[in-house]
Amino acid sequence: MGFPSSALEAQHPLCHPQARWRDTRLRRLASTRGGAFVSDTIDRAVEVLAGRTIALLTGAGVSTDSGIPDYRGQGAPRRNPMTGQQFLSDEAARRRYWIGSHLGWRSFSKASPNAGHRAAAALEAAGVVTGVVTQNVDGLHLRAGSSRVVDLHGSMNRVSCVRCGQTYARA
Repeated sequence: MGFPSSALEAQHPLCHPQARWRDTRLRRLASTRGGAFVSDTIDRAVEVLAGRTIALLTGAGVSTDSGIPDYRGQGAPRRNPMTGQQFLSDEAARRRYWIGSHLGWRSFSKASPNAGHRAAAALEAAGVVTGVVTQNVDGLHLRAGSSRVVDLHGSMNRVSCVRCGQTYARA
């Protein structure tokens, strides 16, 4: 199956009823999850992406409107990430990591998904994108309604035992 030659061809209701259904459902979702700006933006995305298999890749910028600062953005503290070897070999390093992780989780758990998270969820629900791959650890894509999320750096709401591999929810 080839790509449509234009967005109009991809959305033609007689030849492509699935595209019409996706567009209608997407408009309905956008109207309940973010208003006219999100709706217009999603309409344009549907037009440009019609007929393609797409996954969204997001980073810290998508969560700044939820009050979560960029990891390396303007005003962010200079960071020196701990390596896995440092974590495993030094009890003091593990303690420092867990304190920081707990404080970060408490902050992230209070944040709410924003229009960007809701737009990603609407695109997924409408079948325009196959899912979200995110560098963020805040869990806001899932809370916005996305169901197929790959957390590249893990998630602050889950912790795992380094000995047995058991995973636990923080809340």
